[in-house]
Amino acid sequence: MKEAFTALSPALRSAPANSPADAPGSTRPRTAAESAVRTPSFSIERGSEVALQLGTGQPDVLPRPLTEPEIDLLAALDPLVGTPRQAKRLFNLYRMLRATRDLSEASRFLGDDDQPGEYQAVIVLLGLLTAHPRLLGRALDTAPDPAGAIEGGLMHRAPEDSWELFVAGFEPRRSGRDWANQLVGPLTDDDARTWAWLHRGLITVSDAVTLPDLSCFQLWVPKIRRFSYVLSPDAPTSAFSL
Repeated sequence: MKEAFTALSPALRSAPANSPADAPGSTRPRTAAESAVRTPSFSIERGSEVALQLGTGQPDVLPRPLTEPEIDLLAALDPLVGTPRQAKRLFNLYRMLRATRDLSEASRFLGDDDQPGEYQAVIVLLGLLTAHPRLLGRALDTAPDPAGAIEGGLMHRAPEDSWELFVAGFEPRRSGRDWANQLVGPLTDDDARTWAWLHRGLITVSDAVTLPDLSCFQLWVPKIRRFSYVLSPDAPTSAFSL
């Protein structure tokens, strides 16, 4: 089977950022504003596509097309995204979040040659959420335990720690006859296989990540968490029509 985002790559490169595939039976895609107002407590930046739509009442504000770095990072998620259906859900959610951000030349979200964009953290976290929502909770929230050589999840790490160091903690290692990793500690055999798969996928994704530390990932975790039900494997397509 073709990798999910590789299969979607032509559509990502040619479609506007706010016109992904519609849900079955829909007559038109929701505008970015219609999608965002259904998302409780999500901030909308001035100058964003959604702010313009809400301010003018016009649904046809042209979005800024996806940049090549955004497309490349989405494509790098292939090892973590199992099916085109999951990829479409992830992309729909990404473009909705993107539409709430100011994408001007000074955009923190897209970044520039001197400052990596926040979009990197958003895409990677959505990829992890899609890959395995249950283990993502442990990867984010496990408390550190120095006595057990457990370094803890993302939200317990120092903001200045590197992404590469965090990813290294996913790798399972033998501890006597059992498995463990530095992130969460002891693992069952089944969990060890899943953590190893996540580690391999994140190594691939990390080649396209240039954020210098974990601070941006930690900033976006609370925003991404609220969509965990949307990207679960059992979520119906209709639950994610944006």
